[in-house]
Amino acid sequence: MTPRDSASDREERERLAVDTMASWALDGLNPPPGFADEIREWVDGRVTIDEWIERTRRIAAAD
Repeated sequence: MTPRDSASDREERERLAVDTMASWALDGLNPPPGFADEIREWVDGRVTIDEWIERTRRIAAAD
């Protein structure tokens, strides 16, 4: 968590991540190995959402 984040910011990111992964599971989708670690970096505030999206796009484009 960065100094500019509050505990409630982190809790909100965690709730959003859990909801998203639950939605994927209901749709029968499985994230690739290591993807949960990528999400955890965003939840923990180590990367911004823009950084995370850009990284994810680069990984998807490489496949």
